[in-house]
Amino acid sequence: RRLLQRLSRFHLQRGERYDAGLELTNIALTYLYEGRYPQCVTASQSASQLFGAIHETLRRALTWQNQALCLWGLGRLPEALRRFDRARKDIPQQPYPKLYLLVVNNTALANYAVGRFDTSLGLFDRALAFAQEVQAQRDEGQSLYGIGVSYYALGDRGRAREFLERSLAIRTAALDGRGRMATLRALANIDAEQGRMESAIAFDREALSLALAPSAAARIKIQLAAHTAAAGRLTEARAQLDEVISTRAKADSLIRAEALLQRAALLRQMSRPREALADLAAARPPLHRLGGVLEEFEADLEQARALRMIGRPRAALAAVEGALGHSDAVRLQSANPELRAQLQAPLRPAYDLELELLRERYERAIAAGRDKEADAIAAAAFVSADASRAQSLGDVAAQKYSPAVRRALASEFQRREALYRELAARQFALDARVDRSGSDDPHARHLMSDIAELERQADAVNTVIASRAMSAGTARREGSARASLPSLPADTALVSYWLGSESAYAWVVLPRAIHWTRLPSPVTVADQAVAFHHSLTRLVDVPLERRLHDAQVLYEMIIRPIEPWLSGARQWVVIPDGALDYIPFAALAMPDPKADSFVATRHDVALAPAAWMLDTSGARVRSRARRALLLVADPVYQPDDPRLAVVMRTSATSQPPARHSLDPDRGRYQRLPFTAQEAAQISAQFPPADVDRLIGLDATRDRLLSLDWSAYRFIHIATHGIVDAQVPQLSALILSSYDSSGRVVDGAVRVADLSLESLAADVAVLSACDTALGKQVPSEGLLGIGSTMLARGARAVVASLWPVSDEIGARLMTEFYRHLLRDSMSPAAALGAAMRSVVSSGAADPALWAAYQVSVVALGPGPPARGVASRGPATATRP
Repeated sequence: RRLLQRLSRFHLQRGERYDAGLELTNIALTYLYEGRYPQCVTASQSASQLFGAIHETLRRALTWQNQALCLWGLGRLPEALRRFDRARKDIPQQPYPKLYLLVVNNTALANYAVGRFDTSLGLFDRALAFAQEVQAQRDEGQSLYGIGVSYYALGDRGRAREFLERSLAIRTAALDGRGRMATLRALANIDAEQGRMESAIAFDREALSLALAPSAAARIKIQLAAHTAAAGRLTEARAQLDEVISTRAKADSLIRAEALLQRAALLRQMSRPREALADLAAARPPLHRLGGVLEEFEADLEQARALRMIGRPRAALAAVEGALGHSDAVRLQSANPELRAQLQAPLRPAYDLELELLRERYERAIAAGRDKEADAIAAAAFVSADASRAQSLGDVAAQKYSPAVRRALASEFQRREALYRELAARQFALDARVDRSGSDDPHARHLMSDIAELERQADAVNTVIASRAMSAGTARREGSARASLPSLPADTALVSYWLGSESAYAWVVLPRAIHWTRLPSPVTVADQAVAFHHSLTRLVDVPLERRLHDAQVLYEMIIRPIEPWLSGARQWVVIPDGALDYIPFAALAMPDPKADSFVATRHDVALAPAAWMLDTSGARVRSRARRALLLVADPVYQPDDPRLAVVMRTSATSQPPARHSLDPDRGRYQRLPFTAQEAAQISAQFPPADVDRLIGLDATRDRLLSLDWSAYRFIHIATHGIVDAQVPQLSALILSSYDSSGRVVDGAVRVADLSLESLAADVAVLSACDTALGKQVPSEGLLGIGSTMLARGARAVVASLWPVSDEIGARLMTEFYRHLLRDSMSPAAALGAAMRSVVSSGAADPALWAAYQVSVVALGPGPPARGVASRGPATATRP
């Protein structure tokens, strides 16, 4: 560096500004690699001024890029981003592909660092495509790494690992030692979270061996200490952190703060909370000044935990409320609702702790006889838990797709549709390959890589769509702003569950009271819920006695403790949590030999995503719908279906064309003969002119999506359904595989399609298998077909928790509509009456009648009886 400095002065004396700028650029790089960021900034600034004076825009852009890296090292990320953006504008793809990729990848990483994950993924996507085009292997590895860490930050560990492993395969120590170091660090975190501690520590140690900059080595040592502590070696971890804090970290306030935060967590685990608080007091100011929102959130949460340990619950509660004050900032790091749902997960421990602290205050108030204070605390706890729920549903509901927005996004919609078709095909091929050869098969691994890549591309498209739809719509509904105790009808009880890390709770909200009780351990409740759901889905090989036993055991756990407050309410509105999302509450049973021991025989049950989403006014909202019923049923799936044969005989086409290669799963769908009878019986309950029917070859994806769904008060879809618990956007209603001309068509109406519809229906019925299921996300529930229909405007959605017998399903649905329309019942009451009708006829096995549940965002009366067709033979017929 001394030689470079002498050369720089020499060139300046001779007026050779270009050469002097080159030497200053190299000087800045030496400072950068040593972690001496202030000196790096100064040298880069001088170089940029020299290049600017002689209009060397490319060289000036490179100095801005270097200056941004140095500002980043100082924690001045907003300034760094401005430099990166300026540099990116002045560096074209050609003839400088390497420089272009360098600045785009670095800009993407800076956006990732400040939590702008949508932007970072978009930039990494652009860089990856270009790196592959120009065969820039090193830059390809960097882009893959960036995509991986972005998914990690968004909570998607599976996709994060896939891209990071692809990056590691490229980033050898010889090709890119610093890049390999970064990828190893990221993979170590994933291994640690999944309990593979020794593997994580091995990754950390290899990363440390590659670290050249002291700052990088310090951060790796902090991470190594965290993983060492998680492996149970607390003393060793403490020594590692002490070393970092006492040496290198003295010169870097942000690194020192990160080390202090980690040591505070360790000291609390070692039952030394006062020392932990001292470390936090030193760490929090620089974290607030230089760190990101997640670091601040973690520091506030750690402080709350330590304060709780030393017996200062009020201060602990204030600290955890401070942590939750960052919740919106954490969630809003992405515009994509699916990615936002994953960002909600890190907030759950803070809500858990807040509830535990409130519970302690509640129990002290009860013990002291301060009942009003206890009620106020119970209400505060309910509101806090409720504020954490259903945020992603609110995001989906807030999206608006005006004609102008639809035109602007037309190409994105087409691209997304093509991506999901490709994804479905790859997933089908992967399932078949794994069944045949196992997950370690090379072809299976290749398919997994393809799937991860397609999912990444779909995320990028969804982010563009969501950003435009959000900006075009009204303000997003905020659960935290709207959460409160709901006003309920006189015959209604609202039950809200919480399965936390320490405790399980249930609240019962009545029109004039609230009750809060502790349930058995969350693990015990969850295990029993899983056992009950499993027994319900195994009609053939699990005996009825086992199902009834599981129903009774779970009733004792989650209903018996609150039974005194529920018995007087005809309608229960349940907000489930965790494993309870899979439970048909109507099928829970009291340990009673009487036939009417099921909950459904005495109560009507509805589910709700959150109390803050409920319209509890009880007033009937005047529907915008112009038509009574949209009825979709009995699609054509197989080439030997006689309905298709009739079309082919009268068509110019002599035979159906070959099946589309991207829909290989079509062959497994068989006709649902009872859905035709179901459709006829339901249709007969409406005036013929008020029903739009898509039956048989008319029940196609294109026909359904061409309609204005907001025109219907009732929507009934009786088809096959599929659920993807990993990629909820692939969950789909399966309509006809052939159209009215006999051509093969894509029959999948996916969640992505449903999210574009606007509904005004009083009730939407999804009479298909598993339509209530989806991807389980903490505090969000099951995200899939049913939840999307609810979010897009339906006041109530009827969907199923497991595959339903075609015949029983048809019977239940016919009874449901009879009670809904003729008796003006609410959807929950109508479904309850239909279930009681089936049970009273001798079908006592809940596996047969309890799969359907109704989810609501409004409580009120059922549809008025007027405008219904006169009673005819079809409604009296029983299959």
